[in-house]
Amino acid sequence: MSASTCGISSRSPCRRSRNAPDVCRSTGIGTRSSPVVPCLLRRRTEMGTPKIQAVAFNCFDTLLRITAPTNPWRSLLAEASRTPGAQRLDPRREPIATIEEFAEACGVAFRSEWRADLDREIASIEPMTDTLAVLSTLRAAGFRLALASNLAPAYVEPALELLRDFIDTACLSCAPEIRAVKPEPAFYSALQRKIGLPAVEILMVGDSLVSDVQGARAAGMSALHLVPGATAPGPGQVRCLADVPKLLGPN
Repeated sequence: MSASTCGISSRSPCRRSRNAPDVCRSTGIGTRSSPVVPCLLRRRTEMGTPKIQAVAFNCFDTLLRITAPTNPWRSLLAEASRTPGAQRLDPRREPIATIEEFAEACGVAFRSEWRADLDREIASIEPMTDTLAVLSTLRAAGFRLALASNLAPAYVEPALELLRDFIDTACLSCAPEIRAVKPEPAFYSALQRKIGLPAVEILMVGDSLVSDVQGARAAGMSALHLVPGATAPGPGQVRCLADVPKLLGPN
């Protein structure tokens, strides 16, 4: 099971070294047609390209973290692999409300420890260090904000409980009308529809190079790769969420 579904490790808060390169010099942004656009994102308008109007964020390891991962889905799917005739469904893609119902759909006998493990995992969800302050700053600056994530249904309400006051919309892989996971084009098409803006005006931010960065750029969006603790971020990378408003500037 991928980290974007449930299993996730805590990340250290962003710390800016005295000798660290300035964000303006060290960070760029990329699209499919332009892999690196130098310096601040707000300068895109000076270059004759559309200005970023909306920012979409991955959920776990980007906005939120699970401090006590137990990986119940991994255990369940391992059991499905060992069970003759069982299916290895993807919990991020299936709009199946509970882990009990998911086990039944896979064709495996449910184990009570899976529920206990899931409950412990969900209870340990918390925002990353800079999350709420960064989202508040971006909203105050006039950006539309979206949650764009591969999530099993069990994580949707706990995530939204922490984030719904800070976001305008959510594009989630398990939604019945979506049922697509990043980096699939169908997911990013759904994200664009949810936000209601052209792809070139949307910035995707996440910790997965493939799912969040390459997937978004293939869809015509801009993207930033979150690489916590990086001493010298490369083009299209940021060390922490607090760098995102600095790059975007006022809307």
